[in-house]
Amino acid sequence: MRKKLINMLISTLTLLLLVVGIDYKTAYATELQPNVTYLTEEDVRETFTRYGVSKENQDALLKKYFNGEMWDSFKKGVEPISIHELQTDEGLLEIKTFPDGSVIASSKLPEITDEDHPFGINKKGFDNGTIIRGSGYVTYKNARVFYDTVAAKAEFYVTFTLVQNGNDFISAVGDEDIFRFGAKISDIKLSIEQATETLDYPAKAQLYWISKLNIIGSGQTCYLWITVGNDRFDVYADIN
Repeated sequence: MRKKLINMLISTLTLLLLVVGIDYKTAYATELQPNVTYLTEEDVRETFTRYGVSKENQDALLKKYFNGEMWDSFKKGVEPISIHELQTDEGLLEIKTFPDGSVIASSKLPEITDEDHPFGINKKGFDNGTIIRGSGYVTYKNARVFYDTVAAKAEFYVTFTLVQNGNDFISAVGDEDIFRFGAKISDIKLSIEQATETLDYPAKAQLYWISKLNIIGSGQTCYLWITVGNDRFDVYADIN
């Protein structure tokens, strides 16, 4: 009976914290997963400032977010109004700014020549890791795939090989991390969906999770994935 009463009090306290607006990093402290970081408003403001978003725009964006309105950076089909580069500890980033002031950050890789890179690939949302070149192939070992909209950021590491005149393949994935503001994360799964490309489909590695804005409701499915095939790779994201 005592144990049941304590559990009821904990459940009531958790619900109360959410109702009065305590940040999710505190409210979900007992449910933290090793690869999930719940961001505070201060974390979000610090990142906004680093990416060049003014305090006035930050206030407007956070007000919009707390009112349940989606930022333009989350909306499909909304194009950025400006793009600039920013040198950070993570390397050179490309910052896309959208009509409402929200931003998306992705890696800006240096231009590479055919001599430096046998297949001449230059992608964003991707850090090379260690490149191993051989006769007719190139392997990216522990390359980082990531996506950052300030309120939601996800990343994982992947090792794959591009084979000239052969089937490209993914050999390993791991070290996934998700950072989220104002939502609970659950059901995280990182997997190699298809290890080797075929005539019909590329190789594919995917990070999947559910993002829930409140305790009630089913939440929204989110994805970050990379495809490898036809001697190239592409990074995609569907994050809410």
